[in-house]
Amino acid sequence: MLSFGTILVVDWLGFLWLLGKVEMHASGKLEAAAKPLIWLGSPCC
Repeated sequence: MLSFGTILVVDWLGFLWLLGKVEMHASGKLEAAAKPLIWLGSPCC
């Protein structure tokens, strides 16, 4: 469940970037910070 929520946050920020609400570097920083949470929440096998 943790990884799904994290992916939604990254997708939401990408959507805001498309609308021009946030700058491009903000999505890269969030994606880098969220990547460990995505891998932590994904099944191992």
